[in-house]
Amino acid sequence: MSLQSNGSPPEEIQPITLEAPPPRRHWATLVIDRVCLVIGVVLTIVHQGVRELPLDVDVELTVLAVVLWGAMLATLLWRLRLYREEGVVLQRERAATVTAMLGAAAIVAAVVGGVLAGRGLEAARALGVGVELAVVFRAAAALGALVRHVVAEGRNAAVVFAGSFLVLIAIGTSLLMLPRAIAAEKPPVPLGERFRIALFTATSASCVTGLIVVPTGGESPYWSPVGQMVILLLFQIGGLGIMTWSVVFAMLAGRHLQLREAQQLHTLFDLQSPGEFRRTLLTIGRFVVVIELLGALGLWGLWPAEWPWSKRAFYSVFHSVSAFCNAGFSLTENSFVDMAYRPQVVFLVPLLIIVGGLGFPVLQNLSELFVKWYRESLRWLGWERSRRVPIEELERPARLSLNSRLVLLTTAVLLVGGTLAYFILESVGSPTFAHRPFGQRLAEAFFQSVTFRTAGFNTVDHAQLGPATKLLAIGLMFIGASPGSTGGGVKTTVFAVAVLAIVSTLRGRTVVECHRRTLPDRQVRGALTLMTLGLMALMTSAILVVLFEAAPAGFLDQLYEVTSAFGTVGVSTGITASLKPQSQYVLILTMFVGRVGPLTLLMTLPAPRRRAIYQFPEERVTLG
Repeated sequence: MSLQSNGSPPEEIQPITLEAPPPRRHWATLVIDRVCLVIGVVLTIVHQGVRELPLDVDVELTVLAVVLWGAMLATLLWRLRLYREEGVVLQRERAATVTAMLGAAAIVAAVVGGVLAGRGLEAARALGVGVELAVVFRAAAALGALVRHVVAEGRNAAVVFAGSFLVLIAIGTSLLMLPRAIAAEKPPVPLGERFRIALFTATSASCVTGLIVVPTGGESPYWSPVGQMVILLLFQIGGLGIMTWSVVFAMLAGRHLQLREAQQLHTLFDLQSPGEFRRTLLTIGRFVVVIELLGALGLWGLWPAEWPWSKRAFYSVFHSVSAFCNAGFSLTENSFVDMAYRPQVVFLVPLLIIVGGLGFPVLQNLSELFVKWYRESLRWLGWERSRRVPIEELERPARLSLNSRLVLLTTAVLLVGGTLAYFILESVGSPTFAHRPFGQRLAEAFFQSVTFRTAGFNTVDHAQLGPATKLLAIGLMFIGASPGSTGGGVKTTVFAVAVLAIVSTLRGRTVVECHRRTLPDRQVRGALTLMTLGLMALMTSAILVVLFEAAPAGFLDQLYEVTSAFGTVGVSTGITASLKPQSQYVLILTMFVGRVGPLTLLMTLPAPRRRAIYQFPEERVTLG
């Protein structure tokens, strides 16, 4: 069965498979499983969050974790047996198997590591860590199932999308407040200040912004390796969103994409048809894994050779994920300032940022074109034999969509234009920049042009930039990345459509055209609405920060920080940590609005039940 009318393969949307309600006999096992899971999560947080525990308490918590995991595994197997006895075929069998295998793998890996490190107590502690990892896997699977259930119920997709980020921020804040997440050498701080630091960092990471109020790494980091790992997970999950990750892992575990899920996610991500979402998700999974791993391998040589391999690996993965997700978090003292002209920084990091900011629909479209070119090359070389293909396996012809053309063209114009503008403005306004070699100036201009729109890394001190360059950066930050990407801002397509609308008006055209296509009037009005709402949100946040700071001399830097927060960029002139608490809370709200989008937040409001079926008479007004 297929719901598409444009030639898409029918397997894009799986047949609707309705799971039977749980047998009445297994409600007790279900309750036991959920109770054990909640207790296990709390136990894991306490066990791993408290910096030091007495030996007897440590052993007791380890034994309790093993007992809880055994109870959860037993109830899981018992429920599957009950289902089979009643003849119910479950999609969740494969998911349960995958969950059990992940848990077993975590336990085995931890135990083997403990045995290699030392027998006895170390092996027992390793067993506890493995069991707690298994509990975390199980909790993540349960959270993903809950998100899918809410989406499949047909609730407002915008509410679910915004709510998922609030949940992620709340979880991240709780984890970052744990004692073990903070570096041991840091003196204790008041609870209110610790909460504000954790909330700001969790919001910045979840919304892939990169603004910080305490050092993430460097010589004197505020966060311990545990806290840094939490931050890494937050911007990895936040880059795509809980909804996307939950559906990706569900499909990898063998679950079908239900019709309501496809429709809701299609509405939220504005795809051409509901069936495209499954293919897009599979493309997302492949791209994320491959690109981030290749990026980590490419960044390996950036770190000192005398470092332990584990530290080099963590730094490589952290910065690769941070660049691809456009997060801008760095474990170094001053981002990439001390490595500004290394090949990895000049070429690889901008490439990861650009690819992450293009948007997954564009990446999927490009991958389809690559596959088409590859197959045609094989046919031309005579290496692929022709064969009959059933009609249901025919794919629609691959072509570069209008969305991809607009995104690629706008991105190229912004990159080239931003590079030239930065080069000229800094050459005129900064004597230090003007006396550097041409290659270094060009590399610096290109890197800042890339990072101004999305990422938040820097190879220069942004506090030393000229006022004109800062205004250029503010404009690029407001535009941001492309739709469906890990970046923020009002999006490149919105900016492009707004420009096309202006050009169309100046040409006296009644419609907006692009590449021999006419854009729907609804999308044109939507783009102008997004631009207006974005400006309103930005101005509101800027007014509040300027009002709270009461420092007129620093107005430009304050506007710079607010725009960086709204565009989820993360570049800073260095004043974020010195802002008053009220201003930092404004930035927290601004980062959330910038990541979710002002229009999405308006979509969460109750819609009118009845649409107007009448229209008032038309009358002109004076525009200027």
